[in-house]
Amino acid sequence: MDVTITTTIYPPEIGGPATYAYEIKNRLEEKGHTVKIVTTSKIAKVESGVYKLPPKYNYKFIGFIIHQIQLFLFLNKISKDSDIIYTLNPHFLGFTSALCGLISNKPVLLRYAGEKLWESAVNKNITILEPNTYLRGLDLNLYQKIVFRVQKGVMELSKKIIVPSKAAGMVIKEFYGVNPDKIAVIPNSIEYKSSFSYKKGIQDKCDSITIISVGRLIKLKRVEDVIKIFKDINNLYPNAKLTIVGDGPEKGYLMKLAENLSIGNSVNFTGNLNKSELIDEYMKSDLLVLNSIYETFSHVLIEAMLYGVSVVTTTKGGPEEIVVDGKNGLIAGSERRSLKKAIKKLIENKSLRKELSKNAYVTLRDKFDWEINLILLEKELESLL
Repeated sequence: MDVTITTTIYPPEIGGPATYAYEIKNRLEEKGHTVKIVTTSKIAKVESGVYKLPPKYNYKFIGFIIHQIQLFLFLNKISKDSDIIYTLNPHFLGFTSALCGLISNKPVLLRYAGEKLWESAVNKNITILEPNTYLRGLDLNLYQKIVFRVQKGVMELSKKIIVPSKAAGMVIKEFYGVNPDKIAVIPNSIEYKSSFSYKKGIQDKCDSITIISVGRLIKLKRVEDVIKIFKDINNLYPNAKLTIVGDGPEKGYLMKLAENLSIGNSVNFTGNLNKSELIDEYMKSDLLVLNSIYETFSHVLIEAMLYGVSVVTTTKGGPEEIVVDGKNGLIAGSERRSLKKAIKKLIENKSLRKELSKNAYVTLRDKFDWEINLILLEKELESLL
């Protein structure tokens, strides 16, 4: 089977689509399939089977049109011998991918992992509501109508839609009217290793705890609140550390915030990390805090679980399908007081951290192992041929 995957981001960028594209490419190739990546990422590492579209022209509307034409011709050329086009983007890249599939008579598989209209509204401080609530009452402006029609068109042109969680499936079923029979839930995955030591060094002293936050530095992730909570934690435990992995438009503001709170020496902004560097940070960490307003999944949760990091999340949606409160992690309320209480509880209770980490590892084995979920993806791909 020959598959062309289209994605807007690819390593060394971090984020769900980048990690997913990298893993799918390598794992399908290991099973004898041919996989090509076509990406519009500016910093993607060009290697065997990875094709990067040249950057678009610096003209607003005309530049966008030229870029889409370039992308179509480029994608049509790369996917010439492919059996399937698998797009990880339901927006304009997805539309070009679907159009290419339609014209070349190739089936298109879409992976929907997040809602652009809602994310954009959150990052512009327009809403703090969850996607379904916000979208249900949305009065679309012209730009939003265009985005909506593009995404709905991609979904209609796709033969099947993969979602990482039931929560994501509910969004496209309710807002875009997608037939449930067209939706397949295949969660993000990790490589579960039964022989792996789930954690080498859970700290005995609570004042030497390291907390980690991983993800794009955008308003949606609410890292600002994590830093403000850490100020209180640092007052209680002066040797505690906070590691913030990722990059984004909020980075400058967040770094300044840490300095203004006089905790700059205790907060480490790493920027984007490659896979081995990220693993090193997980192995040095004790708690992962995910404080997003909403996630359709959260790959960082299962990554952290893999390396024995106890997880605390306030996030509704996909994370509720991963974390069972009090069993394999903690779910806190969205207000700072509740999150601070959960973090403090884990800092002060080493035995609880150990218990949650052990149980989380069982969760990974049963639900999020690549060996299981890759088979499900292969079946969906083969069903399109």
